Amino acid sequence: MFLLMSCPLASKSEILTLEKALAIADKENPQAKAALSQIEVSRAEKLIASAFPNPFLITDNGIRSEQTYRFIGLEGTFELGGKRRGRVKVAEALIAESVIQAQTVLRDIHVQVHKAYAELTIAQEQLRLVQSRFEIAEKIYKQIEIRGSVGDSSGLDLVRAKSSFNLQAIDLERAKANLIKSQIKLNFLLNFPANQIIKTENIQNLKPQYQKLHDHPPLIQIKEDAMNNRLELSLLNAKKSTAEASKNLAKSQFVPDLTIAAGPSLNVGNPLGVFVVGKMTLPILGSTRGQIEKSRAQLNQLQYEQISLQNKIESEINLAYQEVEVAESNYFTYKDNLLSQAAELEQMISYGIEKGAFKLTDLFVLQNETKQLREKYLQTLLDYQFALAELERAVGKPLIGFGKSI
Repeated sequence: MFLLMSCPLASKSEILTLEKALAIADKENPQAKAALSQIEVSRAEKLIASAFPNPFLITDNGIRSEQTYRFIGLEGTFELGGKRRGRVKVAEALIAESVIQAQTVLRDIHVQVHKAYAELTIAQEQLRLVQSRFEIAEKIYKQIEIRGSVGDSSGLDLVRAKSSFNLQAIDLERAKANLIKSQIKLNFLLNFPANQIIKTENIQNLKPQYQKLHDHPPLIQIKEDAMNNRLELSLLNAKKSTAEASKNLAKSQFVPDLTIAAGPSLNVGNPLGVFVVGKMTLPILGSTRGQIEKSRAQLNQLQYEQISLQNKIESEINLAYQEVEVAESNYFTYKDNLLSQAAELEQMISYGIEKGAFKLTDLFVLQNETKQLREKYLQTLLDYQFALAELERAVGKPLIGFGKSI
């Protein structure tokens, strides 16, 4: 971690992988730190719960008509019925809850980092493509200027070439701005300076790890993983443990505590004596039955919440899986068919510029078609990564390398 943070990511040799980004977010993201700190708060609560009651120092002076007496001693309360053990059990259950809640925060941060990383990678590739189109438009514009100066091109061609050049310049500035915004977003999640330059992996790493459509784990397997990994279900079980511990603690309150005071007693003119005083609360008026009933009602409520949550998880899995299927279908359509067309069009544009084999109007049309194909292809990759990130959230675990093992 120290080496990673000490080396500037702006260097050409430094590549930030998605795995490294997630590891950095776990340790450096302020929200993650706050969630992990809550665990320490819960652990401190356990120390408080396990403490024994402090004794009291008591003393008194009495005067009667015939003599004076004094006593000094200690008074202590002895908790009976396992109250201290019950408080510790409740505190331990709350620690378990805070751990799961922290894990839930980290999971959601992972999803955000995954999306931001994909956005930045796409923005970097988009800038490269726009820069290339800008250079082509600049070449065409300069050629038309030269041809126009010798009367080999019309004024209309020059206007259209200049217009195309200016539009590409606008696209270039927009692409630069999108790149900066993507960097800021990822820097925020990683707790880097806002102007930190990050270089991500090659765009190839955003592609599906499998070679053909639907070549990934089936829906039924993903649902099984979700039921085993969803932190919300674990949190629900932890809340059940807390409610059960609270119920047992309330039951222990039926047993009254015993308070005993003892110490030396001195009557003036008489030998040294000892006094012992005991007292115990009679559980007649006050009762913890309400707390017991509350805990039972909470357990019953949590049972219904579990059924509702399981249905919700299944619905989220179905929706997220459907989005992945649609996104991967679009990707393979471009990969297997349309990308080759884009490459052919780019070759035609290069040939047309070098040889003057096409009319200016044809070059503009070819360039626009190539632009649309490339941009839509990049969008399919971004859509796929976003859908995969949401499926990660629904399943409850990272899906890096999704389908690679098939």
